[in-house]
Amino acid sequence: MGDIRRMFVACNDTSARAGILCFDLDVETGALRPVGETRDIDSCLYLNRHPTLAVLYATGVRESVSVIQAFRIEQDGGLTWLGQQPTNGWEPCYVSITPDGRHALVVNYTGPEKAGSIVVFPLDRDGIPQPATTWIQLEGNGVHQRQDASHPHMITLMPDGKFVLVTDLGTDRLMIYRMIPQTGQLEPHTPPYLEIQTGSGPRHLDFHPDRRVLFVMSELEPVITVISYDGEGRFEVVDTVPALPPEVQIPVNLGADIHVAPSGRFVYVSNRGHNSLCVFAIDPVTNALSYAGHHTTLGDWPRGFALDPSGQVLVVANQRTDDLYSFIVDLAAGRLMATHHRIAAATPVCVMFVA
Repeated sequence: MGDIRRMFVACNDTSARAGILCFDLDVETGALRPVGETRDIDSCLYLNRHPTLAVLYATGVRESVSVIQAFRIEQDGGLTWLGQQPTNGWEPCYVSITPDGRHALVVNYTGPEKAGSIVVFPLDRDGIPQPATTWIQLEGNGVHQRQDASHPHMITLMPDGKFVLVTDLGTDRLMIYRMIPQTGQLEPHTPPYLEIQTGSGPRHLDFHPDRRVLFVMSELEPVITVISYDGEGRFEVVDTVPALPPEVQIPVNLGADIHVAPSGRFVYVSNRGHNSLCVFAIDPVTNALSYAGHHTTLGDWPRGFALDPSGQVLVVANQRTDDLYSFIVDLAAGRLMATHHRIAAATPVCVMFVA
């Protein structure tokens, strides 16, 4: 048996089955072993962990209320419920924790008036969320039929901690804020957003290890947007490339997740419809992307995936076929090789490694 990595999986399932599953991954073989589960959340949308404490955060629905929840991660893979707060919106699809561990940042995809919102929760010394101190109602719309209002899909901090970024699927914008660490208050940057390709619907993003470039995956028109960052507050779109293999045309395809390899040499994206994981090589000088191959996800509707911390194994969550598959990563070429290790999971949508 090789190195073992622990991961949690969010399940967006409204039945009586568990909302969060725990697995151990054998990095050498890609084998997945069930470890535990929790039913304290009815329908889970996203997971993240505290930077220093053994605390896992989940957003989703509990007893018909949209919530952020905190769980203590036990040694055996179990989760002990610590507390929760309402997110004051609907479909809380992302949660991030500030590097200092003092605040949780959440976006609600929608709300009573259709538009989504941003919410900031202080965390106490044990990492438990307290009542929200910041709530921002977003505005605007776009050209696509699904862009009837602002729909934020992800919120995260720049690796240097200077800015908070929000991908807004409904307005084709990357929203940019400065955060006041003491209070968690968010102030719009100048300029307050960066325009992404019209009608593309930016969804998720990830950072290059050098912290000077980020890659945004769009959902409605699956493209990858390459954005440079100067370290002081200037963001600039430098390239936009299709997220599908060359010459592929498919009636229905929605972009989903995106992750940069720990080496900084490759970007991986998932496509729902084409049901693929596509690999793009990153030019070490210009950061331009070039298509480097793809692999079927061996299931339907790959909403989320993750690379283990070493970058040697990728685990994908196929939402419509209720399963997880693992792939060995060729670290030199970026290619994915199926291990054929499959494990059942009810409507999995997010994979999060914690060890």
